[in-house]
Amino acid sequence: IIQTDIESMFSNFCHILRNMILFILGFLILLVDIFAIKDITSSRLDSLKKTLWILFVLIVPVLGMSFYYFSKSFYSSKKDLV
Repeated sequence: IIQTDIESMFSNFCHILRNMILFILGFLILLVDIFAIKDITSSRLDSLKKTLWILFVLIVPVLGMSFYYFSKSFYSSKKDLV
């Protein structure tokens, strides 16, 4: 019985730790997405491109912000992204 209680407590601890890690990771992704959207809205892109980038970041958060920052750095010497 004691072995089962210890295993049960360890299992509960692992679930709580996993949920905390996922929450922190999700919160960090949300923060980076907010900064990406803020950067998109303050850029010199036309309205259609801003809207498409924001939708892309909202629909596919990690991939969208990664592509945006990659294309921003890649085309930093040019006027418009994509």
